[in-house]
Amino acid sequence: KENLDDLIKIIESAEKKVMIFSTYIAPLEMTIKMLEGRGIGCILYKSGSDFKSTLEIFKNDNTIKCFMGTAAVSTGSDCPPYVADALIFLSRNWRSSDDAQTEARLYRKGNDTTVKIYYMNLDTGKEPNLVNDAVLINDWSRKMLKAVME
Repeated sequence: KENLDDLIKIIESAEKKVMIFSTYIAPLEMTIKMLEGRGIGCILYKSGSDFKSTLEIFKNDNTIKCFMGTAAVSTGSDCPPYVADALIFLSRNWRSSDDAQTEARLYRKGNDTTVKIYYMNLDTGKEPNLVNDAVLINDWSRKMLKAVME
């Protein structure tokens, strides 16, 4: 409940719309149910859906505040970032360069507001698993990339 309240505060503080990405589809589906239960309109792009029509709905429907998709959409789509001024990662990408690319998309193409970026960590319990380890893998990836670039 506390995490949901924090997420809602972030969404409500955005001047424009919000983009939410996760490595996994299940957390996005659960998040949509919780947000819509609180009256926040969302749209989810799933692989195989018509991306352009999903994006048009997000851009033009004032009742939809959040666009959600997997990490693949965050780096591979031509989503006009000027529509959104907040970016939320529900989970980390495996490579830090993917996070950086996603972040950079919101700063270009004419965004005229301050962009806010949030990283949330999914609590999947005490047992180690890939969701928990994604943060460690991402940090390792960032260090390796930095070492190569120096």
